[in-house]
Amino acid sequence: MTSEVDIEDQCRSPISNSDVLSVAGSLGPNFAGTIKNYATVPSARNARKFASPSASYGICYRPESAIVTDIRPQSGLDLHIVDSRGLIQNTFENLQHSCSIPSQAQGLVIAMFGGSTMMGQGSRLPSFTIPALTERLMSKALKRPVSCLNFGMGGTASADAHRRLIDDAGSFNPDIVLFYDGWNDCSYYSTLDIMSKHSKDDLVRNLAAKSQGIRQIEMELSVLQMFEPGSALRRAWRAGMNATFAHLGEVLPGSLRARTNGATSHYFPIGVHTALHGSIPEDLSQEQWQESGVAAGLRYLKIDALAREYCANRGIKFLHALQPNLMWGSKNMTPQEHEWVESGFSTDPVAASFTAFKDQVFDKQDALIIDLTNEFSFISEEVYIDTGHLNRIGNLLIAKTLTEIVLKSLRG
Repeated sequence: MTSEVDIEDQCRSPISNSDVLSVAGSLGPNFAGTIKNYATVPSARNARKFASPSASYGICYRPESAIVTDIRPQSGLDLHIVDSRGLIQNTFENLQHSCSIPSQAQGLVIAMFGGSTMMGQGSRLPSFTIPALTERLMSKALKRPVSCLNFGMGGTASADAHRRLIDDAGSFNPDIVLFYDGWNDCSYYSTLDIMSKHSKDDLVRNLAAKSQGIRQIEMELSVLQMFEPGSALRRAWRAGMNATFAHLGEVLPGSLRARTNGATSHYFPIGVHTALHGSIPEDLSQEQWQESGVAAGLRYLKIDALAREYCANRGIKFLHALQPNLMWGSKNMTPQEHEWVESGFSTDPVAASFTAFKDQVFDKQDALIIDLTNEFSFISEEVYIDTGHLNRIGNLLIAKTLTEIVLKSLRG
């Protein structure tokens, strides 16, 4: 059985982009291509081969598909593989040109929910995601089969996890359900609160007051615009210009290609994301963002209570952890991590929503949510690839902590 030292050595072993592409290429027609960190038509086409729009969750992964993401170039490519059940796989071995179904464990089954960090952004390969590493550590600790099902879905928050728990997870009969989130919850729910009160667009303000999430608003706006001739013509023109310049960028040198793709995404947007966030006034005060953080925290706690009740009624253990990121916690940051924080929105009023969100979540001493925001307080090495996503070592450290949490819950 693989030792903990062996797992850490594997997490520290170099993985090149060529290694990732080699594995992806072995998947044959299941491999959908590469998603770049730009909103361009070619990248969107590849994304649609891997993920479809969903009214319930914003997106939904296509069964038996795979994608490589090139979202954070400094950290390298990441490969994500979805099995026939719509779950992110924990392995890539023995696929033989198809996305095989991991065997269902006869032992402990843990359903793990979260956003892109849980999905595996920063993991490089499927075997280094948080669920994959937790599965290996748990199996070693319990000396029996453990299956950690990866329900992670990029760009989603706890409300989406709650709906997917009800819709999809029940058929797997999990013994434990674990939510690992908070970053998207704070960002999305505080933004929804701001939009519902302060958006310059009446339609956006009304949608935000009723919607479950940012992705749902984007979908609703897209549907509404489909039936407006002027809007349809503008979208067609932008898409045509976007595709033209995106293809032009492919033949340019690296740095010039990046600038071209960035400009293409900015001047010829193909989605409603830019317009949606552009409706937020730029002169909102720190106090207004703090209020939105409190509202987001209350919404987060409400969803936690609903998910906890759902699991309790079915005899399922429910665990919920607030994830770490560089916006909260007291990590001794590396120069690169400092740069990510400074280049983000840590000094803007919106950063106040993160502090208010956390304070609201842990306002009561009997809070049931597990606080992992200071998990890296004594870690000096780099564990992030941006302000929130983790590298393989960061994933391993979280997997070790989650293993301890799960073992403790089993004992008592």
